[in-house]
Amino acid sequence: MPSGDAHRSLARALDLLELCSLNGSGYTLTQLSQHLGIAKGSISPLLHTLLARGYLTLDDQDHHYRIGRMAFRIGNTYLEEASALREIYRLMHDIVSVCHETCHLGSLKNGDVYYLKKVETPLRSRTVTVEGRSLPAYATGVGKALLADYQLPQLKALYYDGLYPLTEHTITDFRLLADQLAEIRTRFEAIAAQLKAKGISVKIDDRDNVRSGFKFAEYELKGVPVRLAMGPRDMENGTIELVRRDTLEKQTVSQEGLVERIEGLMTEIQENIYRKALNYRESMITKVDTWEEFKQVLDDKGGFLLAHWDGTVETEVAIKEATKATIRCIPIDAPDEEGVCVFSGKPSHRRVLFARSY
Repeated sequence: MPSGDAHRSLARALDLLELCSLNGSGYTLTQLSQHLGIAKGSISPLLHTLLARGYLTLDDQDHHYRIGRMAFRIGNTYLEEASALREIYRLMHDIVSVCHETCHLGSLKNGDVYYLKKVETPLRSRTVTVEGRSLPAYATGVGKALLADYQLPQLKALYYDGLYPLTEHTITDFRLLADQLAEIRTRFEAIAAQLKAKGISVKIDDRDNVRSGFKFAEYELKGVPVRLAMGPRDMENGTIELVRRDTLEKQTVSQEGLVERIEGLMTEIQENIYRKALNYRESMITKVDTWEEFKQVLDDKGGFLLAHWDGTVETEVAIKEATKATIRCIPIDAPDEEGVCVFSGKPSHRRVLFARSY
């Protein structure tokens, strides 16, 4: 059995990991000592071991300890069972089946892209990326897509030690890297100009202080009908990612003919949204002919009830007192229809819409 000292050391190591996981900026040795109430001399050996095993990293500039890739790899084992990741994984498989390219899920941190998930295409040679590991973002396609909003001063600040070659094709000149990233923006600006000429409103979001996922969610909430995204590989292949909000369908399409495609798509989306709203409205209107049917549908289904009314205030008040439903609308396009009021049994010349107010 482990000794009491071993138990205590393990507990302290776990405390260090848990504390560092709470703050992406990390902590200095002094801050860790203060937060945990443990002497620096007792923490230092633990930090040394966690650094050597890759569970923590140490920034040479600010001397902050942060969570390392090995801690991420262990956490990733748990994440594989999370429902959100399973849904992302399913979408990645869909992308591969359509594009026939390997699909990566990556996250940018401290200038590196961390590979969270990968789905290989069976049609091409396999990539060398490994889940749970990281590479310099400037040297990979995924990383360049994440860096697309960065300007030259920001790139130099992010990579203050310079750019070193990962392969013979790695760009190691800041100016060339900035130019490649700027080309993405230039292409978007050209596309935006063509769309605006067609009377289509366009916004290029080049903010660099929020992540792409935040932007995607933000514009989905705002109701933006079409979203475009482009990375270095898209530039090479002449493609662009297109997502429509009404169906959440994501496609990789050719940049050629894109403006005409979007112009037609805007009309299609408008018609689809209108049709969906109309169908929903119609599905929530139920025609009733008797008082018992009126009460049953109101309680079980809800929505709007199209029923005969004798035209008197007294009947409307009585129905409200009995069911809390009131007349919500007298349709102007409703045809004249002889019948009897569902409540009073008196003659009625047309139906009106009843509903409860919530």
